[in-house]
Amino acid sequence: MLNILNKNKHTSIKELILKIKEELDDFTSGTKQFDDETMILLEYKRKL
Repeated sequence: MLNILNKNKHTSIKELILKIKEELDDFTSGTKQFDDETMILLEYKRKL
């Protein structure tokens, strides 16, 4: 997960969710899903 986040520091939240899902699907390929998947991403915007 950290590798995905570090490689995509400047990616939009919508694209990041898709990239994480894609990596998850690749990681679990061939394994039957037995539970739900839930993802929550928060974006922190600092006030300067």
